[in-house]
Amino acid sequence: MSNRFTGPTLTFILVFLLTGCQSVNDLQPQPDPLPTSVVEILEKEFPGYQEITVSPLEKDRVWNARLRVDTSQYDVVLNRTKILSKYQLAGNQVPVVFAKGIESLSFNGGTFSDFRRAPDYNIDFRTWDFSASYTWNNQDYLMRWQRSYYGPPSRYDIYLYPDTETVYRTTNLDDLSDSIQEIIKAKMLAVNNPQYTEDQEFRAAFVYIDKNKKKLYEAILSFSNLIVDDKGKILYYFPINLENSIPLANLPEPIRTYLQQDTEITKYSKFFSDRYAENGNEVYRIFSFQNNQSRTLYIDKNGVVLWHYYMAYPEF
Repeated sequence: MSNRFTGPTLTFILVFLLTGCQSVNDLQPQPDPLPTSVVEILEKEFPGYQEITVSPLEKDRVWNARLRVDTSQYDVVLNRTKILSKYQLAGNQVPVVFAKGIESLSFNGGTFSDFRRAPDYNIDFRTWDFSASYTWNNQDYLMRWQRSYYGPPSRYDIYLYPDTETVYRTTNLDDLSDSIQEIIKAKMLAVNNPQYTEDQEFRAAFVYIDKNKKKLYEAILSFSNLIVDDKGKILYYFPINLENSIPLANLPEPIRTYLQQDTEITKYSKFFSDRYAENGNEVYRIFSFQNNQSRTLYIDKNGVVLWHYYMAYPEF
């Protein structure tokens, strides 16, 4: 049976849940209701919705809402003032053109499920967005498509992220936790960046959330990128102590050992690596590429992989 709550009733009942999502039918009044502005955004964007579940992604700042309008289901990420990500669920069948589009890529041969399409044009990137879950080599990934050229032929930028359930982008630094904000703000100061004569500005952040709700933040600043995990460990900071491409023979032995056993790297003909070193932290970025596809690997000096992802831009 469907339910629709409006106005103050929805504010009272729709609360963020700290242990998974429930049907709105099961929700009881909680001490921390959703902010009125969030309720108003959902009501305005999805008038007439029948069912909804809401859970926090960043406490008191960002939420995930899953809801149904007639026969359509949506997965939405929003903050207190606007929607950050919106997808319409479209079943497990990926369009044939998308499936065929990855046949020539290094990560082909997997299985798709949970296909989603963005119902609205992405103004920030001037594109249409799509995503799907993708199981490949016994590992779960999130695959995202962004149409980058309208052709003919059309071209899509494809991103493949391991163990990732949700990705969203925000231009509001306050959407991030206080501890992550402090790390980013410190890197924005010129006093902490001798190569810059002025402070940097925060442009945006991509937030990657895995199935265990762990987060990885990629902050885009005026002159640099910063990657940090939800424990505050900096995985990479692009302008600090970067070197020219490091030959394979000059990488630390544990990294060389890992790469020698890595069957993926053999799929690429070109190789680039650089290093981030600061306060005892030493991480290498291994960028492998060939034609229209690449893999980026972040690995510490002990040969432990911290993060990796694939990117390709085939023509369909």
